[in-house]
Amino acid sequence: MHNEGMEVGAHSLTHPNLGQVDHDEAIRQVSESKRRLEEMLGSPIMLFAYPYGNASAFTPKVQELLRKLVIVQHVLQFREARLRY
Repeated sequence: MHNEGMEVGAHSLTHPNLGQVDHDEAIRQVSESKRRLEEMLGSPIMLFAYPYGNASAFTPKVQELLRKLVIVQHVLQFREARLRY
């Protein structure tokens, strides 16, 4: 699918709520998920979908982590709306 032009994004390794784990674990979850996908696909991963997709996962700590890892778009999904940042 990626080779046909579909954009692929990271999501974490084990699906924790990133707003509720310590900083080192959040880094591991995001960076390792991103690294593994980049290795498999041979191209940069710049998208991220939050596990659980709710506001408790969308903390300033996690947002800054995603920016540092060059994730340019991250997505939250609520029942009625999808929000892109």
